[in-house]
Parts: sequence; C-alpha cells; structure tokens
Amino acid sequence: MSVSIGGGVSSVNVLSTLGATSVLQAGGGSSVIYRQITPTINQSTVGNTLVPLRLNRCLVPKQRLSKNGDVVRLYWTLSKNGVTDNAFVLFYVGLNGETSDTAVNSASTTALSGATDTAASYIEFMRVGATTLKRRFGGALVTNPVGNSSADIPANFTVPNMDTNDLYFTVASYTATAGGAISAEIATLNDFEVECRPFPSVVS
Repeated sequence: MSVSIGGGVSSVNVLSTLGATSVLQAGGGSSVIYRQITPTINQSTVGNTLVPLRLNRCLVPKQRLSKNGDVVRLYWTLSKNGVTDNAFVLFYVGLNGETSDTAVNSASTTALSGATDTAASYIEFMRVGATTLKRRFGGALVTNPVGNSSADIPANFTVPNMDTNDLYFTVASYTATAGGAISAEIATLNDFEVECRPFPSVVS
C-alpha cells in the first residue's frame, strides 16, 4: 500500500507491507516515515522459549542517514496483560529486519515489571560515522528504558555502512517470570512510530 504523508517540512511516500514494514520512497526534511496502525501481540513465549519476537520494523533508506548528525527516532508503547511477570523491550539495527541483526540493548532491559502494565518512551540513533551509531535519550538506558538506570550510557555501536546500505530498525519483546522462567503474560506493541531528523544545514 502506498501512502502519501504530508505536513511539516516535507512530504514523503511510504510503502507499507502487512502493517509491519515500511520503506521510504522519497527524501526531504524531518518526517515521520512509519506509523503503526494495529497493535502487534507477542505470543512467542507462551508455552515456548524465552526468545525475543520481532514486533515491528522499519526500513530507513541510506539517504536519511547520509551525514553525521542525522537521527532516526523510534517512539513506542508496550503493554502486558498481567500484573506479576516482566516484559522486555529490545531493539535491533541491520540489514535483515530480524532479531539476528545487531542488538542495540541488553536482553535484560526491563520495560515492564510486576503490576506495571504499560510503558512508553522513545530512543534515538544518531549517525556519528559511516558505520557507527550513538544511542540517545531515555530509550538508550540499558537496564530501564523508561526511567533511571543503574548502568552507564552504552557505548556507540557498529552497523553496516550507511553510505551504501539501507538499514532496518526493529523492535522486539518477550515476557518472563521474576525467576526467569517462561511467562503466560503476553506483551503487546501498541504504538510504533519512526521519524527521521536530518542534521541542520544551518545552525544559529
């Protein structure tokens, strides 16, 4: 489905497939290039294994990360249907749009625990080199992406060359009991939005 998005600094065309993947067709200024319409439910851990399940992804063209200082921002809202166990949120960047890509944060990054049923935040990725991204703001925190963290801000990480490759930005999750066992609680990605924010050409 081809969708034209207007407003703001520029207009872009987005190609959406199955509500879970988007491809930017044309460049411009700061623009939202993908917005999830239907919540995505994670049922991978119910009676299965503690393996992160891809909930959504967006393909960002190399033109949107062509210079140092360019930013991709991911907004997300995650919920779970119980009041006992934990839900984890994970991000990946790479060529495949799967959990086999480079993991951005630790698998122990807890988004929801116990009676906390809903969390919302955003994470930014800023290009600092042709193969290097920096994590920024709340979602960059290692042990708690929606508040204070006991860990330091993570180091920059390596990705495929952004001068020559389009990159997928992927969000995944899984649930587990406090003891690390399989949980019957189900995590849902209620919102997922991707915004490209170019480095300003003029700085006042």
